[in-house]
Amino acid sequence: MPRESNYFNTALHCFQRRVYKEKKEKHLAGGDAYTQVGLDSETRLIISHLVGKRDGACANEFVRDLSDRILGRCQAASDGFKPYIEAVAEAWGADMDIAQLTKARNSHT
Repeated sequence: MPRESNYFNTALHCFQRRVYKEKKEKHLAGGDAYTQVGLDSETRLIISHLVGKRDGACANEFVRDLSDRILGRCQAASDGFKPYIEAVAEAWGADMDIAQLTKARNSHT
């Protein structure tokens, strides 16, 4: 059953943070985990979050959960993770505008 909130026509900020799993031997485990967070840009309240891999399946699950909680059209900004584009199109269709921010790195050699 979808969980709906009172968020309507909101602006979102979606981001990911890398979380390392550590073994008892004090070295990094084979897999990484990412925390995906959807914040209301105005109030900074967390609308949705997911801890998982940085892949298309987790992006779809995260965006689907966001779409269940938000009513109406909204805008989102995220990092340059490409699976977000497909996930947003599948979950919202034309009812969401998404901007992806990517870092440009200069090489000083």
